Amino acid sequence: MERDARLDPDDARMSAAADLRLRVAAANVAIKDGGLVTLSFGNVSGVDRDAGVLVIKPSGVPYAELRPEMMVVIDLEGGQVVDGDLRPSTDTPTHRFLYRTFPEIGGVVHTHSSNATAWAQAGRSIPCLGTTHADYFRGSVPVSRPLRPEEIAGEYEWETGRVIAETLAAQGRTPTDAPAVLAPVVAGEADLVLGSRVLGRAETSDNVRAAGVRVFSGLVRLLTGVRVSDTSSGLRAMVAELTARVTLDQPQYQSSELLLGAIAHGYRVAERPVTMHARTAGQSAKGTNLVYGLSYARVILRTWWRERRAAARVPRAQPIPAERLDG
Repeated sequence: MERDARLDPDDARMSAAADLRLRVAAANVAIKDGGLVTLSFGNVSGVDRDAGVLVIKPSGVPYAELRPEMMVVIDLEGGQVVDGDLRPSTDTPTHRFLYRTFPEIGGVVHTHSSNATAWAQAGRSIPCLGTTHADYFRGSVPVSRPLRPEEIAGEYEWETGRVIAETLAAQGRTPTDAPAVLAPVVAGEADLVLGSRVLGRAETSDNVRAAGVRVFSGLVRLLTGVRVSDTSSGLRAMVAELTARVTLDQPQYQSSELLLGAIAHGYRVAERPVTMHARTAGQSAKGTNLVYGLSYARVILRTWWRERRAAARVPRAQPIPAERLDG
């Protein structure tokens, strides 16, 4: 990546980047200290949109040797080096794509932590099984599709950013989705909290699916006596022990299975309003509305009957004190 001779390293943008260099250098050291990277892999960048630059870790420099002045300043629009004597991270195009696609983000962190890498290499998303996960991320951590041969052969790093954005869009997510469902669990007010599109908002033009949300909520209320408005948004927070006590064996409809199991075992259920963003890429894996509706109804009925019998043999759950949720 060559320096852009048209850019003056003494201009106002360089002054604005000085503080960003300090913060980006500190963040890179922090992911190393936290055990999230191996050797010199991984990187953190930050963006100053007013100055039109991003700052990123240089390539191949050991973390122990990093200094703020080593951070490389990149023109956000064109990708040229504005300031810095070292070669910027090879992942710089990925960071640039994400900054240009998501104007609401201010930083990008890329790690090679062993656990996350193992999930990614297996092609599996990381399910949300506890409050610590929910505190930082809405729902499961998704895994993207593999890059196609032509994407690998082309601008590999730029295409990596594109696939990340595609993955979020296909799931109706944005980088700033907030885990509003967490608070009642942390406060000890509920054991399972569901995000509700009915209480919040759903960006959808599929009136059949929207009606289905209400129909299935009514069915759950009829079967259990518990009033819920949205059984299937997929956004939820829960106490960790719940997943150990409730049987989860459905490959497609875990939301209703988890809900009915929690109710049957006496866990406290609450809802919070959320926004479900419209799908902008990819297709649903659940099939047509008719297939989805019939399958979902079958899972609700089977799970209700299974958990009703199981709950008769297992003591009901006791509310979990808030102090047990600390840390």
